[in-house]
Amino acid sequence: MEGRPGPEAYESYCVRLEETAEWGGNLELQALAGALRRCITVHSVGMPSMEFGEEYKTSEDILHIAYLKHAYGLGEHYNAVEKKAMLEATE
Repeated sequence: MEGRPGPEAYESYCVRLEETAEWGGNLELQALAGALRRCITVHSVGMPSMEFGEEYKTSEDILHIAYLKHAYGLGEHYNAVEKKAMLEATE
């Protein structure tokens, strides 16, 4: 197919994500939700939460992550989120 990247472009893209400061976004979160067969909810200050993989949504099996636009001088990135009850149990 013309105009469609080949396997080399895909491999190069994966290497960039793995070995550089380049990071994924919505497309990668959708793919991850499908691969894990789990709903992923992204929370961010001042924006509504976004869900990926809603078809896998159950009340106990949702992965929650935070999207941080300007935190700690790191620029845009995602961080893991844990429920408060889980944190208190480990202290």
